[in-house]
Amino acid sequence: MSKKSLQTPDSGKGVDIPRAGRKLDAKAIDAVARLTARGLTESESCRLLGIKPATWFNFKRRALVDARFAGAVEQFTAERVDRLLAGIEDCGDGKGMKQPDWRAKAWLLSTSHPKRFSDAATRASVEIGVTVHPIISDAQLKAIADRVYGTETAKPVEIAASVEPKQLSDAKP
Repeated sequence: MSKKSLQTPDSGKGVDIPRAGRKLDAKAIDAVARLTARGLTESESCRLLGIKPATWFNFKRRALVDARFAGAVEQFTAERVDRLLAGIEDCGDGKGMKQPDWRAKAWLLSTSHPKRFSDAATRASVEIGVTVHPIISDAQLKAIADRVYGTETAKPVEIAASVEPKQLSDAKP
């Protein structure tokens, strides 16, 4: 049922491969809604079904099927989420597996009740104390600066508060 397209998703460029004379009906709406509920964009869904995206959007606008389409997407999304959650629960119970995997149920708890069971909830209650100790003293830092830059540039310059600045033109050489 799937036809490959040379067009990248939602780009509007390239070549569409439509089915000639395809009518958009309830079956087409449901098919696009089902694929959209799986996470594809409407344009990607249309391309997989061989429908030109422009035809789909024109049909939606003219036939006023937005509400029906949104309802179908919501219904298919709910069914899919229910199936996926049931699969995760089955994994936690060990159905179809050699042994149960507790991580499946832990993940369900952490996502359905994050305040009580998520990693963020447990991390927030842990206090972290950090003490910073300098690696080298000021004297050691001055000694390194003396070796790297020489003693002239490493000497601190003190400016007395009573000295007033002079103009450069007033200074004598």
